[in-house]
Amino acid sequence: STPLILGTGVLSRRKLRVEAETAEPGSVLIMFTDGLKSRTSLKGKLDVLRQPAIAIAQHLIENDSRPDDDALVMVARFRNDLSP
Repeated sequence: STPLILGTGVLSRRKLRVEAETAEPGSVLIMFTDGLKSRTSLKGKLDVLRQPAIAIAQHLIENDSRPDDDALVMVARFRNDLSP
């Protein structure tokens, strides 16, 4: 993980680390803030990962959020085809 605070002018003063990774069609990318438990994982939960992105995000918020913090979850599924 990379700690980062977003706000006016913050990015201009920080050197960001850029990483690249390949993703197979149908893969799911999940990013979340520290409002979710640090050991949050969907490993072995294929029933959840097969759901629409919004349902995956809702599952994470309902099951892994910290009771004393706010949380943000972003879920994206890579398309199986590149046609419009």
